Amino acid sequence: MHISPLAWRVAWPTGLVTALALLAVRSLGAGESLLGLVLAATAAATTAYVAARQVAVRIKALHETVAPREATAFRGQADELDALARAVQKAEQGMATEIAELRRLEHYRREFLGNVSHELKTPVFAIQGFAETLLDGALDDERVRRPFTEKILRNTTRLHALTRDLTDIARIETGELTMAKASFRLDRLASEMLDAVQPLADARSVTLALDAPEALPPVLGDRDRIGQVVTNLLANAVAYNREGGRATVRLAVEGDAVRCTVEDTGIGIAPQHLPRLTERFYRVDRSRSREQGGTGLGLAIVKHLLAAHDATLAVESTPGVGSRFGFALPIVDAPRPRRER
Repeated sequence: MHISPLAWRVAWPTGLVTALALLAVRSLGAGESLLGLVLAATAAATTAYVAARQVAVRIKALHETVAPREATAFRGQADELDALARAVQKAEQGMATEIAELRRLEHYRREFLGNVSHELKTPVFAIQGFAETLLDGALDDERVRRPFTEKILRNTTRLHALTRDLTDIARIETGELTMAKASFRLDRLASEMLDAVQPLADARSVTLALDAPEALPPVLGDRDRIGQVVTNLLANAVAYNREGGRATVRLAVEGDAVRCTVEDTGIGIAPQHLPRLTERFYRVDRSRSREQGGTGLGLAIVKHLLAAHDATLAVESTPGVGSRFGFALPIVDAPRPRRER
């Protein structure tokens, strides 16, 4: 196709600017210098686009006053510039989308690193402070020695939980954590998880219960990972409950699946917090969460583990009344183990 000299004069700098900007977005990282480069390239491409449009408008205006033969030539140039302007506009929109995504990822990276740093510093500083106090002479004081040692142990346990949860998140997202799916009884698993959480419930005077029909059909899933899901949900139901409250695991058949719901009579969650509950380190009440020793990663892990089972976490909550967290797993007819990623 023949391209007029006028179109070339507008097209080649526009194409060069756009190509360089897209190459920068796709090839480099998300640092501050990259964003400055991309924004500058976008501004240049936008300027070229505006110039192309202005030239096209002028050519169309000339078309009204020139001879028919000349008008045909001008019309061809105007069509070429219109096509060029549309291409530049499309490229500009694509670049704007990629820039917005880069900004979102950069913000997420900074927030995540800040949260990890804060969560690590708190127990580390506490351990350091208690240890230094003991070494400075408190080690010989019977009234201080045992309480400080218990606090050191509590903070090291918190560090261990944080590193374990961070490792789980990383393995899930990189695909290193495989799901060994097989047939199992969800009611039996729930009973075991209730026993595991019982000491925590006793400490807060929370009553645990299992509500399940007899002869519940087996489901398909990774038993250990689903156990981790149920344990996390139960631990939250106890930690954010009232003294003397109740936490119940309810199981019911729904079509070709078994639904598991963990229900509590706790403090509840305000509606504005519900969409962000499964974000890493997101806490509705930070002071209460740290008091309970949580890492802020439990529900994020639950979301990822359920996603690996093609399931989603359903959340319902009323402040001052309680919360319900649930998911469903498919029913299987026979226990045929199968390994899947």
